[in-house]
Amino acid sequence: MLDLRGDPAPVLLADITSSGWDSAVRQADDVRQLISRIEAGTFGFHWEDQVASLRRTSGVRSGHGAAPW
Repeated sequence: MLDLRGDPAPVLLADITSSGWDSAVRQADDVRQLISRIEAGTFGFHWEDQVASLRRTSGVRSGHGAAPW
């Protein structure tokens, strides 16, 4: 999903049982990076919790905001 609260919007992965943005895991800094990594064959899902990194690098805070779709 895209977190449109950031600019550029980071690409995140959230489990179907996710409680919200706090449990989403960053996959790429933006769509362009995601597509480049997929086309290069270097993309792999990140499963570990990277929320702290997301907040530090993009200034995105938890809470309600843009819809994930």
